[in-house]
Amino acid sequence: MKRLVFFLLIAALATSALAHDFEVNGIYYVKKSDGTSVSVSYRGTSSSQYSNEYSGSVNIPPSVTYSGKTYDVTSIGGSAFEYCSGLTSVTIGNAVTYIGGSAFEGCSGLTSVTIGNAVTYIGKKAFFGCNNLKTVNWNAKNCSDFSGNSTPFHYYEAGGGYRDNYTLTGITTFNFGNEVE
Repeated sequence: MKRLVFFLLIAALATSALAHDFEVNGIYYVKKSDGTSVSVSYRGTSSSQYSNEYSGSVNIPPSVTYSGKTYDVTSIGGSAFEYCSGLTSVTIGNAVTYIGGSAFEGCSGLTSVTIGNAVTYIGKKAFFGCNNLKTVNWNAKNCSDFSGNSTPFHYYEAGGGYRDNYTLTGITTFNFGNEVE
């Protein structure tokens, strides 16, 4: 009997330790402590628990409504889309100010990204390994913090190496929005 109670307790704890609080339209969110905003996250307890949970085109809205309450979507958490090779394009809403480290790392199918105008911070290796990224639409008006990087766009060298000072060579189109400073 003690074993059964122990296993039920462990199972209850495991299911309550999810990295997301809710899901809307296929995107997972974590509520922030301010009670009015959320961060995009991954499904499950770790970014590697579900393979390719995000695929196709993803549009991160500026706000989302869940259980009758509207939240501003102000960030993309670290590793939120990590290794989602089926992800082909991302449009980041204009309320997002923060993109966490490794947010899109290893998204080898990603061909285009649109960065919203409010982004001010992009974490280390945010787009590392996005070797098929061709188009970047940069609308971030005042983004100058790349977490010590010279650029948030990195690639893998032949043999799997990583170099901080190399950028993706496959980008063919880099569009700057009219209000970028």
